Amino acid sequence: MWLGRGVLIERLGARFEAARLALMQRGLTTTAVVRDIPGSPFALVSVAAGASDIRFLDYLIGTAIGIMVPVSVMTVATDQAFRLLTGHQTPARVFPPDIAAVLPPLKGHARSYYYADLPDELIDELWRRFIEALAPLKAARKLLTAHFQFAPWSTNSRKWRAHVEECVQRMEGHLLSVEFRNATWLDDDSAPKTLAWLSDLGVVHTIVDEPQGVGNYAHGVWEVTNPKLAVVRLHGRNAATWDTKGLQASSERFNYEYTDAEVNELSASIDRLAERAFEVVALLNVNHEDQGVRAARALIRRQQVV
Repeated sequence: MWLGRGVLIERLGARFEAARLALMQRGLTTTAVVRDIPGSPFALVSVAAGASDIRFLDYLIGTAIGIMVPVSVMTVATDQAFRLLTGHQTPARVFPPDIAAVLPPLKGHARSYYYADLPDELIDELWRRFIEALAPLKAARKLLTAHFQFAPWSTNSRKWRAHVEECVQRMEGHLLSVEFRNATWLDDDSAPKTLAWLSDLGVVHTIVDEPQGVGNYAHGVWEVTNPKLAVVRLHGRNAATWDTKGLQASSERFNYEYTDAEVNELSASIDRLAERAFEVVALLNVNHEDQGVRAARALIRRQQVV
């Protein structure tokens, strides 16, 4: 029997609705915390997750964090107020209330803030809170890397190179992985210099699998810049929606079914990374129904055969 969201709220009451709202607002964190605490109502949270708008990747990662001890996790600095750190537009409503209360007025017709719009003292405070939020994970040895996915308009320019270097300096003592979403960083002419620069900074280059040659895409460059770690993000190859404007949800870009042939190709590439990096992490970002789970299982089976 299939029950709709409204029926579930009616039958399961306030606890269910509270869990659903928490998952919508802090999906990954809520899942991880609940799964890690003995006696927590994880069955209720599982049902609530199905009725919420949580990305399945967040649910999957959160579950992995909670049930695997010790385990290393990826922390993506693109959520809520911290998305400002990676160059993303950030509306006032997502900042903590005390910071939102002292934000400077927006200029002109702007609706969101960017990194350069905030005074130094607020920037410092956001960085302090971000690092503070990571501290328990780091202390428990559950933090493998802090993953920074930069905005698509973050170009290979003096301004953005300086910003990446600032991120590295601010995050001293943490291993950073960087994902660029602008084609200027890793095209044929720029890739050698970008990779050498990341290597000098000690940053992990995040390898992406996504449609190539479509809009402002990131080049899939399978190289290692830090021998400690290689990170691969598999976004799918849905060229039809990758650069489409006006989608109902950005998740439509990641609706993709990896074929067996593609899984074999990716597995072989991951094997080559493992020869150059101590650890390799592959993250599935395809997210329609259980596409990510099935692709992950196929990839694991392929690795076991090898």
